[in-house]
Amino acid sequence: MNTVVLAAQDIVGDVLAQQGPELEPPPDSARFLQLTRYLIWLTILLVPVVIGGVVALILVLRPRVRRSRPRNQRPTTLPPQRRAAGPPPVPDSELPGADGWDPPDPSVWGRPGQH
Repeated sequence: MNTVVLAAQDIVGDVLAQQGPELEPPPDSARFLQLTRYLIWLTILLVPVVIGGVVALILVLRPRVRRSRPRNQRPTTLPPQRRAAGPPPVPDSELPGADGWDPPDPSVWGRPGQH
């Protein structure tokens, strides 16, 4: 076992001691690298311009949509597709106790024993 470890160490040392040939870049790599840099900068510059253009387009078109009806006229009901699901709203009673229930007595509010 000891000789196997020494042999493996010797082989690893020989492999690590070798000097490899100089690596040279593949042909036309400088041109592709420059093209990649240009595309990255183009993307960095165009993203804010596109976002600003979309925001400006929304701001320009939004007032035109609002002017389609007179300013003092409001819709009376929501369109059917936007109506909230659930029971219909309960109308408010005009006076406390008009619905058959007496108004609560404020003297009993709070915790027991608290005055």
